Amino acid sequence: MERELFNGNFDATNFLTPPFQIDCACRMFLGKNVFANHGLTVMSVGTITVEDGVMFGSEVGLFTVNHEPKNIRVIMTKEILIKKNAWIGARVIKIIE
Repeated sequence: MERELFNGNFDATNFLTPPFQIDCACRMFLGKNVFANHGLTVMSVGTITVEDGVMFGSEVGLFTVNHEPKNIRVIMTKEILIKKNAWIGARVIKIIE
């Protein structure tokens, strides 16, 4: 299933524990040996790159989309880069600013 979500760009060494939610998997790029515990939530329209060996605790959220503070009808996006061998603890949330 993951290979289909990521347009075939999902290494066999990666493991995402269900349930997980990813809105634009085609904009999320995973290295090798990436592990995500259950409850991963991702809004990746702004692009997320996860390097090799990254581990996510349970219920982590990554959000590349936010609203312009002065005009909530304007949406802005930024990239997220998670470096090699990072360990993102349970319930960490990264929202672009």
